[in-house]
Formats: sequence, C-alpha cells, structure tokens
Amino acid sequence: MPKVNVLVSGRSREEVQTAVDMLAGNSLCRVEGRVIANGHVDPLHGLSTLPDLLLLCDIQGYGELQSLADTPADERPAIVVFGPGDDPASIRLAMRAGARDYLTLPLNEQDVNELIDQIAEEQTKSDVRKSGSLHVFINGKGGSGATFLATNVAHGLASNNHKVTLVDLDFQFAGLCRYLDLTPERDLLEAIQAVDEMDEMSAEAFTTKHDSGLRLLSCNTDKLHLNNDIAPEQLISMLQVYQSFNDFVIVDLPRHVDLLSAAVLENADRISIVMQQSFPHLHDTARLLHIMRDELGINRSRLNVVVNRYSKDSAILLKDIENALHVDNLVKIPNHYRLTAESVNAGVPLSEVTRKASVVKGLKDFYQSIGGSNEGDSSSSPRSLHSLFRR
Repeated sequence: MPKVNVLVSGRSREEVQTAVDMLAGNSLCRVEGRVIANGHVDPLHGLSTLPDLLLLCDIQGYGELQSLADTPADERPAIVVFGPGDDPASIRLAMRAGARDYLTLPLNEQDVNELIDQIAEEQTKSDVRKSGSLHVFINGKGGSGATFLATNVAHGLASNNHKVTLVDLDFQFAGLCRYLDLTPERDLLEAIQAVDEMDEMSAEAFTTKHDSGLRLLSCNTDKLHLNNDIAPEQLISMLQVYQSFNDFVIVDLPRHVDLLSAAVLENADRISIVMQQSFPHLHDTARLLHIMRDELGINRSRLNVVVNRYSKDSAILLKDIENALHVDNLVKIPNHYRLTAESVNAGVPLSEVTRKASVVKGLKDFYQSIGGSNEGDSSSSPRSLHSLFRR
C-alpha cells in the first residue's frame, strides 16, 4: 500500500507539532509540519509538489480557508480542517475549499489516524481503477427537468452499447425509478455502507436492471435517509467503484448544496445544469452557476447549461441566456409537453415510444455529444403509448 504524503499546517507551532507527533508512528504516511508565518495565508505557498492530504489546524481568522477556497479544485489536495465547532463561517469556508471533513479541536489521535488509514485505502483503489465518466444532472431551478434528462440520456447511452449506471441521489423521495417503471429491491445506502468490500459483481447486485441494459442505483423509500447520515468520502468512493466498470455513471443530483452534493460536484467530469426559458429560471441558474464557479471552484469547462422545453417563440431568447449566464454552446431540448408527460406517466423512455419527435432528436444529439455515435440494434419498433398504458 503506498504511503500517504501528509502536510500538517497551521499558525501554532505547538498544534502543528502535536499533529506531527500523532502521525509519527503511522506506517501508512509520511508527515511534514509547516508553520504558516511571514504574512502568508496560503498553506500551500511555495510548494513544488502537493501533498496527498493537508491537515489544517489552529486556523486563526479566515485567511487560510479563503486562500484554499480561491484555489481551483484540481490544484489542491484532499483537505481536513481542525477548527472551532461553534464557527459556522469557518465550516462554510471549509466546504467551499473542498474539505472532506471538519473536525473540532482539540486534535484527537484516533480520528487523525483513521483518516490516514481511509485515505491510504482510497489511494490504493484509485491507482488500479480505470474510471468511466461521472456526469451530473442538476436543476438550475426546481422542476426544470433534470431527472427526465438524466434518465433519457442514460437510457440513450445504454441503448448505444455503452455500459451505464444511473444513480438517484434523492435520499428522501427517490422518484427516478418511476421514469423507468422499475422497483429497486436494494438500497443505495446499503451500497455506500458496503463500499470497502465492493467489487463489480457485488456492486451490480445493488442495482436494478432495465431492459435496455441500463442499471439503476436508488434508495428504498420505505426508509428515511438524511444527507447527514452519509459521509461524503464514502459516497465518492462508491461512485468511483461504479466508474471502474462502467463507461458512464449518470447522477441525478437534487438541487441543494451541502457537503455531500459539493463532493459529488467537485468529482464530476461534467455537470449539466438544466433550466427553462423564464426569468425565475434564469435568476436561479445564475445563482447556482455562481456557487459552482466561485464558491466551489469548479472549472467552467466542466459546466454546461441545458435549456429544456426550448421554444423559439419564447420571450427569453438563447442569446439572452448566454449573455446573462456568460456561457455559450447551450444545449437545446425542444418542447413537447404532451409526449414527455405521457412518457413519464408510463415509465417509458421517449426513444422507446417514438424516434421522430423533435424532442427525441434533441436528446439523441445530446447523448451522442457525450458518448459519441455508437448505434446499437435499432430493429425493434417503438411501442405506442396506448399499449403502454394498457399494461
């Protein structure tokens, strides 16, 4: 198992040395201490090589955390912050900085060493995994259609000879299964808890298979799950397991930002923010983009905006959206409310109903822009909605 390179940084020489001494006997890490001084606030200032883990302790003010939050996500290591438990501003800044954990002072030797053990194990697994792409769908404003698009894009990719797992991260309602007329027998939380022993066979056992070959990973709504019950690093480890044997992992992410969703967004290869043509949608999408770009430090190249239910006759034009959001290359999914509503009610992806509607062609262009053109067997005929409702 490779050793974890740990940098302990802080303004108190005593606290830094205490943490270094705690880790000195851990054979899984190499540890170095660094006292922040000489007017610097960046714990990583002047480093030619980043550590695997930054332990930031004894923070004084918000300068160190702000500096890390301003650093792009791909230019900072894993971060764990030790700080006061009664300072919401510090906790919020730690989240912005991408911290995987925020622990209260004083330092606890068991907590610190358990972190090292966990990161060493994750590092070993990541070294041997070939990762498929992690693509996240999230609404810019509630009800914009992210779940519908995530489902149909995942189905389109699976129907075109790609191996795809679709993940519903709505822990309370888990409604995505109804878009595919599936009833999950296993629970997403079970998969997260089993991640340390998980391989491809056991991982697939937690999913429900659709006729297209698409696999769904979802919660059991008979139980109440709260985001606080789930450790972000465990969720990310689980997603990485599914990436290791899939071409694509498509995540339907609820529209709120907390440590859990921030971790998913920061690890995504691509994020699609779904909106519609209205001023409220424009306002909320702009706010979400600001959070992603400026608060979470997500690179613009990983973000794209999808205009769902697009109409050329809308008062809000595409150029208005591009100018307001400072984006280009918008994805357009044409409006066909009746057809999409009937498809959702029947629990059948649109391409299994018709291939001629403009909305289906828009979806096809979208998923081919993600996975390329890799047409599978298209000999089967679409089913009529009338026959679907008679099942």
